[in-house]
Amino acid sequence: MKSCKKLNKTEIPEIPKIPKPILEAASNGKLVVFIGAGVSRLLGYPSWQNLAERYIEYLFQKGYLSYLEYEHLKKLDPRKLLSICKNFCEKKKIPEPSMDKLLKPKNIEKDVVNIYQLIYSWNVIYVTTNFDDELDKVAKRPLKELIIENDRSSFNSLPLETPNIEIISNPERISISHLYFSGNVIHLHGSVNSKKLILTISDYLYHYQNEKIQSFLDHLFAEFTVLFIGYGLEEYELLEFLVHKSQIHTSNYLKSKEKEIKHYLLYPLFSWEQAMLEFYQLYYENLKIELIPYKKDKKGYKQLYEVIKAWTPEIKNVVQPASYLEIFKLIDEVVK
Repeated sequence: MKSCKKLNKTEIPEIPKIPKPILEAASNGKLVVFIGAGVSRLLGYPSWQNLAERYIEYLFQKGYLSYLEYEHLKKLDPRKLLSICKNFCEKKKIPEPSMDKLLKPKNIEKDVVNIYQLIYSWNVIYVTTNFDDELDKVAKRPLKELIIENDRSSFNSLPLETPNIEIISNPERISISHLYFSGNVIHLHGSVNSKKLILTISDYLYHYQNEKIQSFLDHLFAEFTVLFIGYGLEEYELLEFLVHKSQIHTSNYLKSKEKEIKHYLLYPLFSWEQAMLEFYQLYYENLKIELIPYKKDKKGYKQLYEVIKAWTPEIKNVVQPASYLEIFKLIDEVVK
């Protein structure tokens, strides 16, 4: 029987150190940052639970649901509730609420408003499961502006001209080639700027059975180091689903390449949760994900901003942007 390794029980830091493999991946053009709802929530965007509540509130206020139905339905898991609401609208031929209205930000935290500017100034590859376009807005700005705005000392490793980046809003357009140019923003589930959104449970099942998406995820998790930022309890099921889907296909590939690439998850905890950290680590170890815990006692979820702000100069100091030259290497591998 395999014994569990003894895990570190030192105090959880407010600002964790950047794991060496993340810096190495950044220096090799092999770092992908996966951005979840926790980042956009700092800008006032709704969580999945809030989004589902806004949807059902719309149906209730418009008179399509009784109070009894409204009270019972809103207790459901947010993804189930969103699925029911959308299917209900389609079946009853009810106009759906616009995603712009459902996603309208409230209570914006002004002291963390530039979190996306900081993350994007890393100049790596970005994948997001969020529907909002905050990252897209930043990506459309000249990189030179972002560097000057966030850290005037870091000109040595980044190009100063506006990169020829792509924003992939429609999930049907996603391809492996989008992973080979730094600055690209890939909306895995679509965005407000696309007609296609992966919202319901049936959408998820269909989306992740698509061979093109499977190939994209296979390649992503086999070839790149991934850092998950802003993934909370509401999205752990999604995280488990997409990583497991990939691992089913990539396990033999990894053996053939004789390498193992680690993936990481920034993980907020209160100090009193430290006793549970070992069990969380063991759980995510099965997904080939290593937790990077940080303490949120003082600032709550805004502590994520402090971590990103502290990490930015160090990552920008080593980053080596991926370029289209990598595509030719990919083509050579496929041909072989």
